[in-house]
Amino acid sequence: MEATAESLMFGPKHSVTANGKISTIGLYRQRRAALIKLLGGHCVWCERAYKLEFHHVNERREGRFKGGWQALLRAEKDIREGKEIVLLCEDCHIECHRGESEEE
Repeated sequence: MEATAESLMFGPKHSVTANGKISTIGLYRQRRAALIKLLGGHCVWCERAYKLEFHHVNERREGRFKGGWQALLRAEKDIREGKEIVLLCEDCHIECHRGESEEE
């Protein structure tokens, strides 16, 4: 199934493995991979396809934002709402935010 903004899941943060145990890691990785694919699969600045992070364009935030599930669910929600999100590799994302803090 092709990933689209509409197909991004709302459901639980876990899935059940073959042996009946709850797995959050597998579902997280699956949803993150689908979102990365939807956004093009590489850094929009340098074209690298590893250590990718979600960058919320034209949005200031207060305080420290956590990664993991919180970042993934926020990115999914923002895409559904039509907000602009791009992929940046870790290095470019740091550089991007360094530039934002110098502008203030």
